[in-house]
Parts: sequence; C-alpha cells; structure tokens
Amino acid sequence: MFTNFQSSYYKRESRPGINYLTFMESYPMVVFDCSRHPEEDDLTQVTLEWETHQPVPEDTLGYCLLLYDKAVTYHPMSRLIKSL
Repeated sequence: MFTNFQSSYYKRESRPGINYLTFMESYPMVVFDCSRHPEEDDLTQVTLEWETHQPVPEDTLGYCLLLYDKAVTYHPMSRLIKSL
C-alpha cells in the first residue's frame, strides 16, 4: 500500500518521497482506503486496535486524517457525525 497509495487515490503514477525502509523505520502509518464501500452506505465506521511488540513511549502522538466527499460535522465528545 505504501507504494500504491498515490496511484490508487490520486489516479497518477506513484512517486514516494522517501524509500520504503526509511518509511517503516521512521514514519509508521496505516492507510485505509474506504472509497469502495457500497454506495447505499452513508457511514463508514473505522475502529482501530493496535498491538505492539514493544511498549509505546508516553509522548507518542497519533493523528487521523479523514478525506470524505460530503460535508459533515463531527462532535468528538458525543461521537456524532451529522450531514450538513
């Protein structure tokens, strides 16, 4: 998926900015392509559970970027997503 993300998402030739080994050692990232879920579904639910071989340092940060083709509002405290 590392080398195919650009071609699958942007529909262009993949040109990774770093090599695979550097990516795996320094920039661990997971990409879920939910663009092929059935059209009748208005909601894509993603739950992540992570298991590691070593303890994760306390100052580790995690980020989430959702790209969606509909205007919605997300309320993190209530976990509600509403269409605009």
